[in-house]
Amino acid sequence: GSYAPAPSTSISATFDKSDQTISFGTIEPKSVGDFDFIPTAVASSGLPTSFTSSDSLIAEVQSDGKTIKVRAAGSVTITASQAGDSAYNAAPTVTQSMTVGYYNLQADSLPGIRLWLDGNNLDADTTADINHNGVPLTNGMAIVQWNDGSGNTNHTGQATAANRPTHVTGGLNSKGAVHFTAAQTMDITDDSTIRAIAAVIKQASTQNAVTKPFGGNQNLTTSAQKFALGATNSGISTTSYHVVVWQFASGAYSIHIDGENKGSSTSSLTPDAFGKVGNDFAGSIAEVVAYDGGLSDGVRQKLEGYLAHKWGLESDLVSSHTYKNSRPAFGGAQALTLQPLSDKQVGQTVTLDVSSDSGLTTFTFDSNDSTVVSFSGNVVTALKVGKVTITATQAGQAPW
Repeated sequence: GSYAPAPSTSISATFDKSDQTISFGTIEPKSVGDFDFIPTAVASSGLPTSFTSSDSLIAEVQSDGKTIKVRAAGSVTITASQAGDSAYNAAPTVTQSMTVGYYNLQADSLPGIRLWLDGNNLDADTTADINHNGVPLTNGMAIVQWNDGSGNTNHTGQATAANRPTHVTGGLNSKGAVHFTAAQTMDITDDSTIRAIAAVIKQASTQNAVTKPFGGNQNLTTSAQKFALGATNSGISTTSYHVVVWQFASGAYSIHIDGENKGSSTSSLTPDAFGKVGNDFAGSIAEVVAYDGGLSDGVRQKLEGYLAHKWGLESDLVSSHTYKNSRPAFGGAQALTLQPLSDKQVGQTVTLDVSSDSGLTTFTFDSNDSTVVSFSGNVVTALKVGKVTITATQAGQAPW
């Protein structure tokens, strides 16, 4: 049989956009100096998410709408959003709180910084190392320049290709380091003001030699593979990573390994200028920071704590170390240490000994009875018989 055309028919249909949601992961606490980062937020639609910050002075969202730059300490709310498209409605926004502290060393954290080289940040910037000298950074790549993060632009460099050290991907605690043979070195402008060097460093097991890893005239390893300071032998093996602090201030030479004093002297010798990184040393350097003066115990321990926790060496710190179990802060409240005074006679003077874990050195002093003592700078004079409480104050400066 045959059929006539069927009459047309119609129905009413509505096609709505689909709903979507955002899964926004917790943001771990951050620190001033951390690399720029992208939070983890995923839309159920698969569409890309973007972020806004409640305070761009603390955490600033970059022009791509995703990358966040940490700028200052404080608390901030990060909001994740997805605007939708022709098939999806806008997702309900989701927020996460983020706290930022001062747990990273900064160029202005402690006064007197002269040189700062970080093997995990060869460019000394706010982004993770991806490229070097214009090409992707890979394990074993020769390092042409290692940038100084101190603000003094004393960047290390090596013009001769055969003498360049190499990058070690994940060299320590999943972070990059720089490896030297005894024939490889990097040059810096000679600096005769350096009086303290803190480093995360280890010597190659194949090298048995007295070396000067930073040039100058200071022997810092022995031929028996021990860390040293001149004739002072620490007795600690150089063939595994340690946090080492060498100090060369007149009358206060010392070497500390993992926070423990392994030798000191009252030498008044002035060290020669430091002008190399590597020099005759074979081994790996993860980080090195140098200052122009001796370090108080509080400042030294902050540097040791920072380096140890960053590079996964905190378990090696001496058990009594202030930062054995927690990271130091490099901003905010200061802790002052005022050494006690013995009893004095009327008319006698004494110089007050005070230090701050900020490294700041300008203090003012006061007492609860100005008729008993007077002050001239940090010198106190006993005016009459009596007992007073002396208070030291440090006014602070950014970031303290």
